[in-house]
Parts: sequence; structure tokens; C-alpha cells
Amino acid sequence: MMPVRRRNHLRLALMLLIIGLVAVSYWASTWVAGNLLSQSLTRRAEEKAQTVSLALESLIAAQSANHGQSYRQSQQSGEKP
Repeated sequence: MMPVRRRNHLRLALMLLIIGLVAVSYWASTWVAGNLLSQSLTRRAEEKAQTVSLALESLIAAQSANHGQSYRQSQQSGEKP
């Protein structure tokens, strides 16, 4: 039979091991979650920028088309732009 003192040391070692494993798993999950959040926020910002870019391109194209059409009409009527 093991002496009482030896069992207490073994229990303490097991408790410290379990506490250490819990701490490492908590740190790892926090680190992974932080990385995923950062990546998703970056991806969302890129998608927003792309959406704004497409909207601006279509507005510029529409404005250019309208300006070109009014310029041609003024040229045909003899007006200065």
C-alpha cells in the first residue's frame, strides 16, 4: 500500500496536469477564434471595398455615357459644350 504522503503528491501532480491542459486548451481556442475573427473581418472589408468599386464603376460609366451623348447632341446642334 502507498503511503498517504505519496498519494497526496500524485493527486497534486494530476490536478496540476489537468489545470495545465485546461489552460493550454483555453489559450489555443482563444488564439484560433481570434485568427478566424480577424480573417473574416478582413474578408468582409475586402468585399465591401469591391462592392463600392463596382458601384462607382457603373456610376462613372453611366455618367460618361450621358456626358458623351449630351456632347454629341450639342455638336449636332452647333452649341458649345
